[in-house]
Amino acid sequence: MFHFDWQRFNWQLGAIFAIGVVTVSLLLTALGAPAMVAGFSALLAWLPIVMADGVSLKQRLWGLLLFAALGPLLLWLYIQFDPFSLAHYAAIALVTLLGYLCLCFGTHLFLLAWGGVYWFLLLPLFVESPQDTWAVSLAYIAGVSLVLLINLVKPLLSRPADTPVPSANESLPIGQVFLFACLVALSIVIGLWLGKSWLTVDPTLVANATLNMISPSLRQTWQGGVERLILGLVAIVSGFYLGWWFPQVEVAWLVTVISAFLALGCLFVNINLTVAMVFFLLSYTWGSLGTEAAHRIANEKLLAELLGVAIALVAIGTLAWYQRNRGK
Repeated sequence: MFHFDWQRFNWQLGAIFAIGVVTVSLLLTALGAPAMVAGFSALLAWLPIVMADGVSLKQRLWGLLLFAALGPLLLWLYIQFDPFSLAHYAAIALVTLLGYLCLCFGTHLFLLAWGGVYWFLLLPLFVESPQDTWAVSLAYIAGVSLVLLINLVKPLLSRPADTPVPSANESLPIGQVFLFACLVALSIVIGLWLGKSWLTVDPTLVANATLNMISPSLRQTWQGGVERLILGLVAIVSGFYLGWWFPQVEVAWLVTVISAFLALGCLFVNINLTVAMVFFLLSYTWGSLGTEAAHRIANEKLLAELLGVAIALVAIGTLAWYQRNRGK
């Protein structure tokens, strides 16, 4: 726990991502499209490239094209239902189940599918009405296109040699994958329902924490959960009050560049450091608003992290218990 391998810090990865986020943000600000969506979609598009083992350039490019098409398709599916209706909960469960079943087909495809699940989960934050569809789709495609362009111009220097592949690469029997996928889908629906029932600003926070923490390994889940809670707490509090005290536009750009650089640079140092840098950037944005609503969303984020990790632990604890007692 709390193992930081600073020799694996990848400054090239961080620099490319920081430059890309700023470039796309400036472009989309001029076009009136949400720059945050572009940065989010770019981050999701990078993950299968830098974290999947043994993927050729051709596979990367086809994966990016698939991911570029997946976002608007899931957006179209999302706008067919009322947010947080029974149909919406059923849709998120189905998308999560199908996404996690991709564990059977290797890390690269699973990470692409996982990015789609995460995107679908957070769509209520990006789309307030069907009229937002075009702008959100444009921003999403712009973010993925940035990563595609980088790989066309110069194949990305991916993960350092001998970097451990994430738990998503574990070889799992189809029966175990199906059970795990069902538990994840159920956990996400519960987290989304709890968020809608208890949280006032962002109802996706609990499910977000669960989705990012849950893995087939109980040990990895609880260790990652402890790291995420501690590092996340520090990042949220420090980022929020930095934004509260220094909300100037120049500071905001500086925080964006540094956070984007460190988020990707630290990916193989400790993945929860990457999560913490994303939290820092988000909480800075909340703090810079200087309102009581901003205080509320920061407090709710802390509560949601606790609930999300708890749901993940209960789900994987149940899976571990079932597997131990199945043969008795």
